[in-house]
Amino acid sequence: MLVSKKQLRELILYSPAHIDRMNDPRSPYYDPSFPKRIKIGNQRVGWLKAEVEDWLRAKIERRDNS
Repeated sequence: MLVSKKQLRELILYSPAHIDRMNDPRSPYYDPSFPKRIKIGNQRVGWLKAEVEDWLRAKIERRDNS
């Protein structure tokens, strides 16, 4: 299932600009573990919900193991 940027923001609580920074390898906020967006149209992107949930689970596991 794909989620829109609006739905992604509801899941991870980041601003649209920060989501873009996390996807940009030139940004100091780049996170290579962050799910990659999928281009679904000229001006439309989405994210796989399962990948976002896995990313969140990994963050929770790191928190719990530290």
